Amino acid sequence: MRSVRHVIGQHVKRVFYQTRLQALLRRLQPSRYPVILRYHSVSKDNGLVSKSITVSPEAFEEQIQYFSKHFNTISMSTLVDCIQDRCHFPENALILTFDDGYADNYEAAQILHKYRLTGLFYITAGCIESTEKFWVAEIRHLLEKTGHRRICIPVQDSMCAFSLSGPLEREEAIRQITRLIKSGNIQARENIREELWKQLDDAHEFPGNLMLTWQKLKDMIDMEMEIGGHTMTHCNLPNANPEEAWIEISTCKSLLEKKLDIEVKHFAYPNGGSVQHYNDDIKKLVYQAGFFSASTSKSGLVSFGSDLMELWRMRATENLFEILWEIEGAFIKKEGLI
Repeated sequence: MRSVRHVIGQHVKRVFYQTRLQALLRRLQPSRYPVILRYHSVSKDNGLVSKSITVSPEAFEEQIQYFSKHFNTISMSTLVDCIQDRCHFPENALILTFDDGYADNYEAAQILHKYRLTGLFYITAGCIESTEKFWVAEIRHLLEKTGHRRICIPVQDSMCAFSLSGPLEREEAIRQITRLIKSGNIQARENIREELWKQLDDAHEFPGNLMLTWQKLKDMIDMEMEIGGHTMTHCNLPNANPEEAWIEISTCKSLLEKKLDIEVKHFAYPNGGSVQHYNDDIKKLVYQAGFFSASTSKSGLVSFGSDLMELWRMRATENLFEILWEIEGAFIKKEGLI
């Protein structure tokens, strides 16, 4: 029954897009609430990135082409100025953001530049041209490349066992270990990483081309893209102690500014999902570090009442019709029509 409802729902969403109803709505009743879209990887068959946060280049260009016609894509800096100055948002305003700093974001920037649009790329600064591996991809790499069929990880005073006997079991192990790391502090993360490398000693060397380079980032700035901070090592900030959190936030900003010779104004809290990825103390640290805004993974729209240190975003997916359906649903809810 659930699968039937899903198929019907997908069909309705496609019809909503294909019949141009969404485009008509944007023209006849422009929205006064900006949308911030949250992308990650723009790639095809990237085995180091979860498919749930990947959009293919072909789908991405289809989306950007549509947005260029039916939305008013603005920079995050423009959005912040509107909120601070209490001036009207541009109608149907859209801000495009990209988390983590994957190398494939360079192609995304080229596509944006082709349509004369801009985007904001939140960079995990400590993983750019560094020996520091991007741990989210590292976990996936180790568990998918090993020939071992089982692993045990010490967590506090107990051992957590994970089956690696098949693709489904490996994917579940990746999900659970990732959640373990997000739920713990930085030292716990490092302990798990060390244990994985020790036990999965047959895994291939971690690829060195996953993330952007400093030169690519400079080229993206020349394409009029914005660069933001995403911590040094993608830690879950609420679980770090105050000193560690401050280093992750402030050093990220200073390193990006030093390497790129720009002012880095915007920040995004790493992680999300079911694990708390920011709180009031972390928001204060981000503000004290000199950031003008901070984006979350919490779903929703922006308004004049939005907290600049807690901006809500909406998740981008492979299918444009799904994105548009979610946006229109958020508009209707914001307007109090349901």
